[in-house]
Amino acid sequence: MNKHAPDKQLPKILVIDDNCLFLETILDVLDVHGFQGIGTQRGRLGLQLAEAQMPDVIICDIRMPELNGYQVLLKIRQNPATAKIPFIFITAEPIDHAQYIVNEMGANGYLTKPFVTSQLIQLIKAQLDGSAVFSL
Repeated sequence: MNKHAPDKQLPKILVIDDNCLFLETILDVLDVHGFQGIGTQRGRLGLQLAEAQMPDVIICDIRMPELNGYQVLLKIRQNPATAKIPFIFITAEPIDHAQYIVNEMGANGYLTKPFVTSQLIQLIKAQLDGSAVFSL
């Protein structure tokens, strides 16, 4: 679904979100900020892309049909090939169980919608640098 030209030198960010407009917006933001964005609207395809593309960071919506974000994260963590890829949740709902998401499920961070572009970019860069930022 990525309309941007791939570049092996740029950090690769996989975005999984069932909202096409939001997905395209994030891919455009990533492109402007020097990342290679790849995206899909389906959790199962996101899992396949994660294995095939080995992104540097995965950004995933929580509420999606087919496989929700929690299921995607669990499958990512169960696969030895993708288990260590930083995983950031995005959601339109307040996360009242954030500690559980981070400590028990193994997410590296989360953002609640709406958020400003600088928050997203800061969280991605923190994951690429290995920082312990969980949410903004």
